[in-house]
Amino acid sequence: LALTSSFSTAAVLSTVTSHEYDSDEYHKQYHPDFYGYLPSKIKAKVGVLLLMVLISALNLICRSLSCVLFYEVGGTKLFAAIF
Repeated sequence: LALTSSFSTAAVLSTVTSHEYDSDEYHKQYHPDFYGYLPSKIKAKVGVLLLMVLISALNLICRSLSCVLFYEVGGTKLFAAIF
């Protein structure tokens, strides 16, 4: 369940949001140093988006595992103190 939610959240966050801003002409024109990282070729674009999903999902999984480890090591008091 955690893996499914991590990958679905990562897909929404990294692909949809980033793709919309990066392909918008307004953002490319006024912020050319930041936007425009997605290549124009389809295969390269798909590769970049898949890697973005993978990186985002791994980040969310690491955060979830660290929360579990904090809970296991310190019990509920440490977990409540952090959050």
